[in-house]
Amino acid sequence: AEKLRQTMPVTDGSTSAIPLDASIRAAVLGISYDEAEKQVIHTTTYGSFDRLLKGECNFVFNLLLSDAQLDQAASKNVQVEQTRIAREGFVFLVSHDNPVDSLTVEQIKGIYSGQITNWSEVGGEDMPITAYQRNEDSGSQNFMGDTPLTDAPTVLRPGMMNTLVDVVAAYDGESGGIGYSVYSYVYGMYNADNGIKLLKVDGVMPDETTIAD
Repeated sequence: AEKLRQTMPVTDGSTSAIPLDASIRAAVLGISYDEAEKQVIHTTTYGSFDRLLKGECNFVFNLLLSDAQLDQAASKNVQVEQTRIAREGFVFLVSHDNPVDSLTVEQIKGIYSGQITNWSEVGGEDMPITAYQRNEDSGSQNFMGDTPLTDAPTVLRPGMMNTLVDVVAAYDGESGGIGYSVYSYVYGMYNADNGIKLLKVDGVMPDETTIAD
């Protein structure tokens, strides 16, 4: 710990990993979390990886690398090493006023592949589904497996994680938004102020207990 205090590595990473980076920094440096958080600047999943390849930081807190990122590293003759240190809960959210409380994995894939377009198809009201996505270079886009995401217009691709949560919370009674995030962001970094609710997935409500299981 003493050696790290003298030669603290330069870190970066995804927005959702700021609490992890700050907690580690607080423990190593012997400072408060609030003080440590002020020292943490993350330039998002892909932005931080670009900095890593340029040698502008020593390591990043990110999701497992995509094939595109591995190809990017290879093209620059940079060998990267990945070490899994934590798991996170990926969650789906709707407006608090949306009567739908639960979706299956297949229904989620149907919505984000464009096959399901109305809430009435999944037990809700007769209302179009507005499926918000993150920008294409976000680490949060890798949840569909082999099922391709529908090509959403730019207006449905909020650039930042907090913006995506904001637009889903702004339910106007005429369109039903759905979005996604990570659990620690929604309940640790973002003040939803009861504007949103998390959906059960296959009947399981995401919380600290179920995610840890």
